[in-house]
Amino acid sequence: MTFATLGLIAGLNWPTTIACKSDSGGCYLLRLDKKTVILPQQFKNILAEYERNKNKSKRRK
Repeated sequence: MTFATLGLIAGLNWPTTIACKSDSGGCYLLRLDKKTVILPQQFKNILAEYERNKNKSKRRK
């Protein structure tokens, strides 16, 4: 049981970024560096920024 819990915590903290469903769920609470968590309300902003940057790079070519 101890190793399973440690594995879960390590699995949530190993990736550089991770998407969580909410800031009150276990995914967010077990994350040590909460600045690297992507929440649903941030997803639209990140996607829009990606699309703008993608379009800018196409115009430069």
